[in-house]
Amino acid sequence: MRRSGRVNLLNGAGSSLTALALKKDGLGEAIAIGPAGISLSVDYGVSFPTTVPLAQGEVLNDVAHLAGTKTWIAVGDNGLVRRITRTAATITTEVIPIGTSAKLVGVDASESDSDVLWVVSADGTAFFSRVGARL
Repeated sequence: MRRSGRVNLLNGAGSSLTALALKKDGLGEAIAIGPAGISLSVDYGVSFPTTVPLAQGEVLNDVAHLAGTKTWIAVGDNGLVRRITRTAATITTEVIPIGTSAKLVGVDASESDSDVLWVVSADGTAFFSRVGARL
């Protein structure tokens, strides 16, 4: 079932929103990232009641959901890759080193294989990973 409507982007993730990803299985979960942190929604993005602040100096630029999981991958400045996992109504996060200090601006995960992940840097370099093996 698809839903449409307005999303309160000023709630949770801060006064501006960097990226929003909906869970690919259509169960109403969404992750928003912005200057104030990582926010979880379980109502199709209508509200974001749970927010995890970013560490000092962290900047996240994009986020993608790993199909069939409760995990998202967010990427940011200085080679930052952060795994975000929802358990019940809480969010846990983990920084994953991928061996670059480049500004990472895009991330996408395969719709059919939750292990396949692509990350793109600001200079156009693409990083490919099998999530289980590297991330």
